Amino acid sequence: MIYFAVLSLAMVTGAMAVGALIRARGEFRVSQLGGDAASARDLAATGINYAIGVMNADRAWRSTNPTTWFADSRVGDGRLTLSATDSSGNVGTAELDPVIVTATATCGAITKSMRVTLLPTRIAATGLEAAVSCGGTMTITGSTINSGSASKFYGAGNVTAVASVINVPVESARTASGGNFRSGSTSAVSARTIPLRNVPASYTGIATQISALSIPRYLGTYTISRVLLSPSSNPFGAALNPRGVYRIDLAGANLDISDCRIVGTLVILNAGRVTISGSVSMEPAESSRPVLVIQGTTTISLSSSTLNETGVPLLSPTVNFNPVGTPFPFTGNSTDSATGDTYTSGIHGLVYVEGDLGIKGTTRVHQLMASKDVSIEGTLTVNPDSEIVASPPPGFYWLDHAPLDGSYTLLP
Repeated sequence: MIYFAVLSLAMVTGAMAVGALIRARGEFRVSQLGGDAASARDLAATGINYAIGVMNADRAWRSTNPTTWFADSRVGDGRLTLSATDSSGNVGTAELDPVIVTATATCGAITKSMRVTLLPTRIAATGLEAAVSCGGTMTITGSTINSGSASKFYGAGNVTAVASVINVPVESARTASGGNFRSGSTSAVSARTIPLRNVPASYTGIATQISALSIPRYLGTYTISRVLLSPSSNPFGAALNPRGVYRIDLAGANLDISDCRIVGTLVILNAGRVTISGSVSMEPAESSRPVLVIQGTTTISLSSSTLNETGVPLLSPTVNFNPVGTPFPFTGNSTDSATGDTYTSGIHGLVYVEGDLGIKGTTRVHQLMASKDVSIEGTLTVNPDSEIVASPPPGFYWLDHAPLDGSYTLLP
């Protein structure tokens, strides 16, 4: 009897031990599943944050990324599927359309999906708040600088003035020194944002190409002179651009522009040197666009003389600069067939130079921006348009993709 009692006790004890082991394993399994669920949620959130970072860093993400970014790709100890679409199921090309990002993560035996709607907003380059801004140093020598409206100058590097009278406030992210700063100068200001590259790429896709071979060339330098370039006039080919956006690839050659009228946005690529001189009349065809985008070292040295339609016999042709289709000014004014009109010399719009920019002569311009250094001599009058900050042109703003309030959703 004692034997059977001991055996029964041993069996009960063993059963209790097995039960405890099973219960412990169950608790461990539950704990493991809970950890996997938390890890899967964290990985899905990480995927969404990664997508937001890419979108805010790369303006071209819609064209470089497919709808599905990752498909069951291993990330750490889990696997991640990440996609970005608009409401139509693709990403399209409209950069201000809302974006739906979905991340599905698997850790262990648990899969979690998360979705969020992102709203892109435009953040203007703060360099647009200055009439003249540059990503390098600014040197002002023997100059008189005036402004027809509230404006300022900004240099990311040192701003140095010698024997100059400057009637606009001057800011430098480093040091502003010398000169006669009649409106004051400030050193060590917070850095302004200035596009240093890729601005031309914002326009090449909508631009009509002008072959450099169609432009007259003298002593190795292409020359644009005594012509009208506009949405309805292209002296260098039959193709017209209704928005007035034209591009020229110089492949390292030089270009001189003088005594002409340009209405639109002229994009000059791969220039050795660009010189804009004499008397010109330039304005964008659309107020939300720059008038010149130049990739290469540039000098602007305008004359105070008016631009005349009447040419000089044997030297320069007579040109009607405001024929039907190209009124002066371009928005809401008139045309005529006469060739005796005159135009005040100036560039009535934003000029962007990817490179160094030099200003000489008697130059009137609305706004100048250079990615590198700026040097100014002579007389410069600026008259920026405050609307350009409120509605920055393509290439002069960044996109901030922020989650729509309440749009984070855990999917079943």
